[in-house]
Amino acid sequence: MNQKTLGIALAIVIIVGAVGYFTFMKKSSPAPTPAPTTTYKTISWHDPENTILGFQFDIPNSWYEAPQSSEGLMQVSSCPPNTAECDYVYLNIMAGSVSQPGAYINNLVSGSIEKDYGYSKISTTVSGVPAYELVNKTYGDDRIIYFQKENEWYVFELYPGTKNKTEAYATLEKIVSTFKFTSAQTPTAPSAYQLFKDIDEWELSYQNKNYNSLMVCADGSKGDTSKGYTFGMNSNGYGDPPGDIDTPYQKVVNALKDNGWQQCKAIGQTELQDTQGTSEVFIKSNKLIGIFRHYSMGIGNSLWVSIQY
Repeated sequence: MNQKTLGIALAIVIIVGAVGYFTFMKKSSPAPTPAPTTTYKTISWHDPENTILGFQFDIPNSWYEAPQSSEGLMQVSSCPPNTAECDYVYLNIMAGSVSQPGAYINNLVSGSIEKDYGYSKISTTVSGVPAYELVNKTYGDDRIIYFQKENEWYVFELYPGTKNKTEAYATLEKIVSTFKFTSAQTPTAPSAYQLFKDIDEWELSYQNKNYNSLMVCADGSKGDTSKGYTFGMNSNGYGDPPGDIDTPYQKVVNALKDNGWQQCKAIGQTELQDTQGTSEVFIKSNKLIGIFRHYSMGIGNSLWVSIQY
């Protein structure tokens, strides 16, 4: 056998041996474990101040829905805030009136936020509605999606945490893709509203969960919290703006007492009547009404009445 023939034979032996080795290893190696499938749950939310509003979307079962502190803001996240060893990924959803959008939405729509923070703007859709998405922020990785539907602006703020941002955005985009509009509830004021309706020109607020948690009787009673909502009435005080003369506080208290409501929490010793945050709570048929007062000369007085319903 000459040297050339010997070399070819050795090469064939090596190739056959390598193929056999890798075939054996492939057969003997365990099959890869499939990645766990993420399951989602549906979160529904509506703003009954406008019958157009109302939507729902899906989030992973392991995600957390933050308590809703106002009608126009909702937040869901991968874990509760300040949870140890958790990469905090979250989505904020805001709604604001087109006629009174507020400073943040106004700056967003006008292009100021895009310019000031170095975003790039691209076109997208949400639930079939044309929208804009701000991406590629100069400093930071958050994104913003915003669009108008009828008389409301909707804003989505997407924050991917600090660890696996690619995976985080895949989840956030999945959530946004499930967003859809539903039928909102028509607002219905509770019957107790009739006690105060003609006392002042009130600013009304429906379905606010925040103030319900602030109403507790002195004995710890929380009334009927099955719905978890309150109907809010705000007075900006009497007199020319900013309403420094007085508030309809005494008229509200008289209306309550004249109609069988009992005071179950009085103003505390440290809650003087000329300080911020003074509060009283009244109860009737396991329903609560809270009164929160604010007095401030030069800035304006206000009175907030919260009715459980």
